[in-house]
Amino acid sequence: TATIALAGSGDGLVDAAAAGLVPDGVVVRYVADAPAGSAWSEWSDDLVGVVVTDSNRDRARHWRGSQDTVGFTESGGPSNDLLGGVVAADARVPVFDGDVPATQTIAEQVGPVRATASAYGEPFAYLPEHRAVMAVDGDPSTAWIVGEHGDPVGERLRLEVDGGTGDLAMVRQGVADRGRRIVEIEVVDGVGGLDPSTRRRVTLDDRSVDGAQPVELTAGSSQVEITITAVGGGVPGTTGAVAGVGFAEIDLGVAPTVEYVRPPAGIADGPPDTPTAYVFTRERADPLDRWRSDPEPVLRRSFETDAPLLVDATVDVRIDARASDERLAELFGWPVVATERLTGSLRSVGAAAFDGDRTTSWMTDWGRPDRARLTVPATEPVVEMSVSQPVAGISTITELAVRSGADQRRVALVPDALGVSTIRFDPPLAPGPLEIAVGDAEIATTIDRRHGDVVELPVAIGEIDFAGAPEVDLDAPTRWECVEIADLDGVPMRATLETGDGWLIGEPLRAEPCDDAVPVAPGEHTLTGSDATFRLDRVVLDGGLRDALGTRAPAPSVEEVERGRFGGRFSIDGCDAGCWFVFGEGYSTGWSAELDGAGLGPPQRVDGGFTAWWLPPGASPRTVSVSWTLQTPLTVALVVSFGAALASVALAIRLRRRRHAAAVDDGPTRALPPVLRSPGRLGAPAAVAGGVAWIAAGFLLIGLSGAIWGLAAALGLCWSRRSDLAALVTVCTVAVVGAAVVVGERRWAPLPNGAWPLRFERVHDIGMFAAASLVALVVSEIVSERGAHDAPVHDAPDTASVPSEP
Repeated sequence: TATIALAGSGDGLVDAAAAGLVPDGVVVRYVADAPAGSAWSEWSDDLVGVVVTDSNRDRARHWRGSQDTVGFTESGGPSNDLLGGVVAADARVPVFDGDVPATQTIAEQVGPVRATASAYGEPFAYLPEHRAVMAVDGDPSTAWIVGEHGDPVGERLRLEVDGGTGDLAMVRQGVADRGRRIVEIEVVDGVGGLDPSTRRRVTLDDRSVDGAQPVELTAGSSQVEITITAVGGGVPGTTGAVAGVGFAEIDLGVAPTVEYVRPPAGIADGPPDTPTAYVFTRERADPLDRWRSDPEPVLRRSFETDAPLLVDATVDVRIDARASDERLAELFGWPVVATERLTGSLRSVGAAAFDGDRTTSWMTDWGRPDRARLTVPATEPVVEMSVSQPVAGISTITELAVRSGADQRRVALVPDALGVSTIRFDPPLAPGPLEIAVGDAEIATTIDRRHGDVVELPVAIGEIDFAGAPEVDLDAPTRWECVEIADLDGVPMRATLETGDGWLIGEPLRAEPCDDAVPVAPGEHTLTGSDATFRLDRVVLDGGLRDALGTRAPAPSVEEVERGRFGGRFSIDGCDAGCWFVFGEGYSTGWSAELDGAGLGPPQRVDGGFTAWWLPPGASPRTVSVSWTLQTPLTVALVVSFGAALASVALAIRLRRRRHAAAVDDGPTRALPPVLRSPGRLGAPAAVAGGVAWIAAGFLLIGLSGAIWGLAAALGLCWSRRSDLAALVTVCTVAVVGAAVVVGERRWAPLPNGAWPLRFERVHDIGMFAAASLVALVVSEIVSERGAHDAPVHDAPDTASVPSEP
């Protein structure tokens, strides 16, 4: 008996349910499904409230796998927000009929610079965290990255600047550890637009990696475009050689530009006096996924309200799983700090080696374990130390470097059957700060599941024990009073946070708001989450929707009278004020329903894709009958399809018999493929038909250039009338493609990863022309054979009636 209108898509429905705004017994209808121009009262008679979410984003999508399938949030409209136009992998499918910016979540770059790039991430995955705006956001930990496991040369970054630039840009690269880097760029700028006369090449040196390198600009330029012209570095055969390249920061002498995400603006608030709730969720990646980082490092939203609201704020806050050990140790008061740990794993902190539990471990990051070290206090001289390690499935530490002040010892680790090594120090190490570093290790490797790269496995220490070592309880409850986690229109939002079960594996902290309901005036608003160790992942601004849901009328009762494959009958009671009947089948206009024999009209789509009808008020029990109306046409279609299949088989058998008879009559060469026969001359109709097919197939498979190639081949076919010309072209083009791949493999030896086909993209059109030639061959053969069978047959002269010569 209650309806919630949701602005957004299915992602938003999940978020709203997680926020407790979709209880049992309500119907959810998408605002984007409402008829254009309809009034709220006409659209739903029992509307309880409106939920505005930041879902149904305007973004690209590919369907080549189940991971990394969506691009960055774009600015709305038909364009894809990339330089260069259409991208073949972008196969986005509108969620709603006639998706328009007003019903979509879009992104707005707020600041003096607007950044656009020709590409980002890698060829076979969307990595929105590497989009163009990351190069001008003032945060060197984010970057525009392109060409990962691909070729970045030729990719462009364009910057449009309000008020113009100075005469210098400070450029800082985003470079993966031991990875390749940009060594040369081409810069073009201009005051009123890009001026080709300003084009120049700039060599990037170590300054662009270690800090920032100045690059000269034309003062007052309103546009700057940077093109990658050369890359270098990275050890061949390793992941570093195929690492993405790009810019962590380009400082044009103006303020940074940040990105705000704007939820669907088509409704703002609901009808007068209808409660509205806003559910905003930060886009983030699995912190353990070492290939990814959060698409939204900070939750930033801009939204508009038409009426004053008094909102209760609830939040989901998590500890940043990729925060440094130093920050975590300061936050929790741990005495142990590690220089690194396994990406995204809070359970692998350095303090885990001193928690008295050998089943938990300090684990280093992937590769380069020799960089890892622990700093821990020792309250008395260290005479003996025991170190436990996992015994299998990981790299193994064989030597430690232990330092106390200026005294450094290198000690070998010889583990027993349980992985425990015992070390004695003679003389003992002095008390005080103790640094324990990985000196040497027996490295184990694996092949990663994504790209087939060889990766060094980390090392781990389950427990370190010595007299005077600290003891750490990772599960000890910790509470932080009234922490600022966000601001709404510049007003701090605070909450008391407390660890609970599961925070080490990514569960939210317990959060209790410190402030009463927040007044929100009509107009534009901005919400910005904290960028500290406490990460704001979701915020709910409830303008009374929960209270309204608590006072709704009880749901009617439904009893199943009869149910079959194509519908059923159901008894409805308690629909005194009108109610929804939701049929548990996917939405389709093929479903039809009657209420006590009277038609209910076309079904409505509710609850994210199910079929429903609105029932008028009625005090007594009534019967709803549902039937599937499309079965008869479907059955007819299946019968016709089966008949067509049988006819195709019969036709194929008949044609095969006719060709066999022709082979018997015309000799054994008739049964050979065209390319192996002695070349014969085609008739004019066959040559013309084959030529037209060559042109058409070339255009459909390749484009305009393919049609031009097809035209040249068609002229050759019509001039020569050779029946084997198309066959010869087919064989030759396939041979060229094969030779190109063989030579390319030998010359480049590319890594066997998802970007391998891109190495040979230049011969793709030649391969398609082979297919076009095959089409021309088949068409010319069919027309030629049909002409032969249709030609009139004349009787041979009667040789007996012709007088013979003496």
